[in-house]
Amino acid sequence: MDPATLHDISEGIERLLTEVRAVAGPVAWPRVEQLLSSVVQLYGAGLARVLESVDDTVRARLSEDELIASLLVLHGLHPLGPEARIQRALEQMVPQAKLTGLDEGVARLSVANAGPGLTEALSRLVQEVAPEVSRVEVLAEPLLQIDLVRSRARKSV
Repeated sequence: MDPATLHDISEGIERLLTEVRAVAGPVAWPRVEQLLSSVVQLYGAGLARVLESVDDTVRARLSEDELIASLLVLHGLHPLGPEARIQRALEQMVPQAKLTGLDEGVARLSVANAGPGLTEALSRLVQEVAPEVSRVEVLAEPLLQIDLVRSRARKSV
């Protein structure tokens, strides 16, 4: 399935859950949540068994697939920790950004001249690859500034 179709399916699930919650009422909704939780746990256990039956090379290849990686993260089965997943995503997507810290669910990034658009994109990227991160802080480092007046004055001396 292509990524656009997967995205549509994901959005459809979210929409259906919202609709069901609105009509289920306070008695039925906890049962719906328990049902969904049980199904997710069952699929997670099955995925864990699949991973147990393959070698490290196959596990690494599986973890590189966007959909499979998201399922591995969801079930706590991804072979890489959040720090490594964030660093890998930054290297691939925004090489000028660096992970400077990850403490208590807060990822700290450093990037030269980050405007609001890049800051939001970085936050989304981190949340996608490490949903266990609760907050992303981006420190925008200024670009190197050259003092042209001083530079010209030195040349004339």
